[in-house]
Amino acid sequence: MSKAGIRWKLCPVLLAAYWLTLSVTLPLSASSLWHEGAGSLYSALPRTWKVGDLITVIIVEQAQATQTAGTETQKKSGVGVGVDFPFDSSGQLKADVEGGDRLRSTGKTVRGGTLRASLTAEVKALEPSGNLRIEGRQTIVVNGETQEIVLSGIVRPEDISRDNTVLSTSVAEAEIAYQGAGSLGAKQRQGIITRFFHWLF
Repeated sequence: MSKAGIRWKLCPVLLAAYWLTLSVTLPLSASSLWHEGAGSLYSALPRTWKVGDLITVIIVEQAQATQTAGTETQKKSGVGVGVDFPFDSSGQLKADVEGGDRLRSTGKTVRGGTLRASLTAEVKALEPSGNLRIEGRQTIVVNGETQEIVLSGIVRPEDISRDNTVLSTSVAEAEIAYQGAGSLGAKQRQGIITRFFHWLF
């Protein structure tokens, strides 16, 4: 058999193998793991928010505040007393009484650094744009002082992560108040001896 005859007989076999390969490859390439609108693997899950839902806000803020209070009071009084002794013709016995007091008190509190806290806020309202208006409050004790953190602002749903948290830096119109009462005011209170002298004079 000639070489031309052999090539002629192999052509149908090669064509059949070619079409078989196409029939297997085309369906596989028609489907893709990515499609429009799939979103990032780290994007927030679709959710319908409503008033009363809770969101955890991770507060990371830097601030420094110095509070100084001083009180200084001074009071001086004098009383002169003259007494005549009828049985003593030599003269008059004079007694002078003088009293006074001075109070100087200074209290200073310095707070600074980075405020890191985790606060659970509640959805108070739904904006027409779809954003969420949130408010949260937390009371903690720091260095023997009772401190309160109050937060309010607006959050976009797409800024909320899969674990239902949002950074404070992503809160629009954020108002974060870190306040409380401690020992500073006690520095300004007068002692019992000072109050006695003020009552006496």
